[in-house]
Amino acid sequence: MDHSMTRLEWQAAQVALGVAGPVARDLAEALAARDTEFATLLAGWREKLSGLAELAPEAAPPPHLFEAVTARIAAEAAEGRAPVTVVAAQGRWRQLARGVSAKTLHQDRDAGRHSTLIRLAPGAVLAAHPHAVDEECLVLEGSIETAGAVLHAGDYQLVPAGVPHGAIRSDGGALIFVSGGA
Repeated sequence: MDHSMTRLEWQAAQVALGVAGPVARDLAEALAARDTEFATLLAGWREKLSGLAELAPEAAPPPHLFEAVTARIAAEAAEGRAPVTVVAAQGRWRQLARGVSAKTLHQDRDAGRHSTLIRLAPGAVLAAHPHAVDEECLVLEGSIETAGAVLHAGDYQLVPAGVPHGAIRSDGGALIFVSGGA
């Protein structure tokens, strides 16, 4: 039996399972909103995976676990926050779409924000997608076209929360820094 999956099936399965990164999840949700075939695929995976939690026996965590976790949180808070440094060779690039890859530099799940590098190959397009919070974009290399504007290295754009975010295109390739909603 052939168990291979298409890229879209794999993307839908990752989103349904909850293991997709924030950018990939946003892109998948945006695709599902405009593509009924993908929406059906995503709903199917969510249905298939919905019963997994019921298969595992219910188990209470050990009594000491809550105290250990809260003690560690308190200890880390007392130490203060340390800078986060990601050197260029660190991190993993993941493919978002053909010719579009992303590397998450930082993710704050509590605040629902992330900082990400996105690389667009020449001719690549990042599909339109929604955001629940403001998204900031700084072009580091090359140029992009989005929201009717052409942005070059050093140019900045803010897309406020709830404002439709159009596709991002790059004819010659680009590297952008994006900070926004997870």
